Amino acid sequence: EPDLKQLPGVGSTDMTPWLQALADIQYARYVNPFMHGHPSTEDVVTNLAKSCEYLKGCHAKLAAK
Repeated sequence: EPDLKQLPGVGSTDMTPWLQALADIQYARYVNPFMHGHPSTEDVVTNLAKSCEYLKGCHAKLAAK
């Protein structure tokens, strides 16, 4: 579903530089994704789990620097 491609790790955007930029400014608050569309609850749950794993991988890459 195209709406779900807005999530990190589901769409094609490399979020690693975004996370690095937030670390560079010592951003310590939450980031809340905003999505357009109305995917099903099941699709959202599945893709949020995928997104979470992707972001953990981005974090691991940055921590390894």
